[in-house]
Amino acid sequence: MGAPIMVLFEVLAIFCWFGSDKDWRPFQLKAIVWLTVFILLSLLPVSFSDAFSKTALFIAGQTMVVILLAHATNSASKHRVILGLFMTSAVVMSLHAIYQIASEDKIGWTGIDAMVRHDSGDEPVWQARYIGIFQDPNDMGMVLAASLSFVVYFIFTCRNWLLKAAAIGCGGLILQGIYLANSRGTILAVLASLAIYLMIKYNLLKALLPGLVLLPIVVTLLPSRFFISN
Repeated sequence: MGAPIMVLFEVLAIFCWFGSDKDWRPFQLKAIVWLTVFILLSLLPVSFSDAFSKTALFIAGQTMVVILLAHATNSASKHRVILGLFMTSAVVMSLHAIYQIASEDKIGWTGIDAMVRHDSGDEPVWQARYIGIFQDPNDMGMVLAASLSFVVYFIFTCRNWLLKAAAIGCGGLILQGIYLANSRGTILAVLASLAIYLMIKYNLLKALLPGLVLLPIVVTLLPSRFFISN
């Protein structure tokens, strides 16, 4: 408790990155660097000291993470390992969400309790969450939503039926985690990703028909907070 494990590993990763070959050709790397610059410039008129401190936090928490991951995944096998680790993390979060909401006191094994809202009348609405930067159900939910695409990737690319079955099981757990996070933004992210996938694969008109057929089922299965306006 209190040990700066993430900071230590990021510093070590940065040292390794300095000694490796660098490729700045991908547009995403240029975009994250320019985004960092624009953040600094937008904060300077507000507060000179805050501008540099907040930009430094953004560099440590976002910019360098993207750059390090991009340069670490310089082969197909490493790429699959990173996606597998990401998916495994989402599964752990989902299992924690299931345990947390099922517990009588709504406290997970991490010691973090579920977030409770009273914006739907007399009945409390519970939202599962995780530790650290994922104590906001929306942040945890976005990790789970992003990991679903990795689940689909492993289902379609794994030749081993055991691994394929494991990926399907992971997908089921992550969907349960998304439901228990009870985040409207997460649900919209999942639905938007599904809609874009169908449009790319089948075109807009062909995707519209199955979308309309599935819409009543989806509405029935949506978490309670999705229909709360405030």
